[in-house]
Amino acid sequence: MSRLSLLAVLSLSLVIVGCGGGSGSSTPSPLSNLPANSSVKKLLSFDELQQSLPAINNNLNTTSPEGIWVVNSSIKYTNVKNLLTNNSTSYLTGRHIALIIKNNDNTYKTWACGSEYDLDFEDINLALTGNRLSYSRNESVDVGNETTSYDTNWSIDLIDNLSFTSSLNDIETTNSADLSSEVQTRTIRLAAVKLDDAISFEDSTNFTTTFSLIVNSSSFELTGDSANIGERLSCIGAAEGNLTGFYLGESVDQDITIAQAMTKNGQEVLFDISEGRVGSINDESYYFYQDMVTPNVEGFSLCSNDDSNCDEATSGSITISEDTQEKLSFSAEAENDNNDTMSLNVSFSD
Repeated sequence: MSRLSLLAVLSLSLVIVGCGGGSGSSTPSPLSNLPANSSVKKLLSFDELQQSLPAINNNLNTTSPEGIWVVNSSIKYTNVKNLLTNNSTSYLTGRHIALIIKNNDNTYKTWACGSEYDLDFEDINLALTGNRLSYSRNESVDVGNETTSYDTNWSIDLIDNLSFTSSLNDIETTNSADLSSEVQTRTIRLAAVKLDDAISFEDSTNFTTTFSLIVNSSSFELTGDSANIGERLSCIGAAEGNLTGFYLGESVDQDITIAQAMTKNGQEVLFDISEGRVGSINDESYYFYQDMVTPNVEGFSLCSNDDSNCDEATSGSITISEDTQEKLSFSAEAENDNNDTMSLNVSFSD
């Protein structure tokens, strides 16, 4: 599922303030030893991204990149609908724990969670040439009165299959029959270290993953229930950063916190909170979604009066409690006006 662009969420929130909105909070805590993008507002260098990674474990398999990896990320995301009145730029620093697995055709898959990626990782197959995994996409798709072009280039430079640095550049351009256009650009840097040779979270003998998802009154764990999340889970991640720009000529400056988990086939649990200023108004907006288990639950920042299928998010919170070396822990919860509730507690540690 493709998440709403952050600018779209912010534009909806302009009306929320006038209607009372909801209550909730995120708890920003810049990733340990990494400059906080909410203050520096820049893409981090590979050296900066590598600062809080654990030491390389030379006892792991060096003949294959397959395994569980800890990945630090820095993202610059721009969304331009109209250069003067509708545009935004966000910078996000993130950390995720992800699998790399080998396909039957000798290509590889990996995933990324907890930041503004908005890519269908389940459809991406990376080819291995020498010490580099790579993927590219360049095509146009017509849907109704719109034509969207995709230009994606992703390379992962492996070092002895124990660490890597990676660059991902993605440009998505949508042109409409009314001559309007939207251009979304993502520039992404990743640095990572392999933690385990296991190719599933539940099979790791060196690390423990705790995963607790509650949707309404139903609870789901990593193992032990019919959801089989341990077999399906591909990554867990969290990020924080800042968005600035304009909507209808009003300046926007908001801090962002994101938490996410994803399965191998792209199902996800996602929480997204924005806090800050829209024009002269202090604002907080929420978006959350999950289709990892039944029932699906979703909450938007605002629903129009004529959209009976839309559930408005009324509260939300995200807390990143551990993000050092090989560890990552976070919790999140949210509720909509249909009384649907969703919470997620995740921990990965040795």
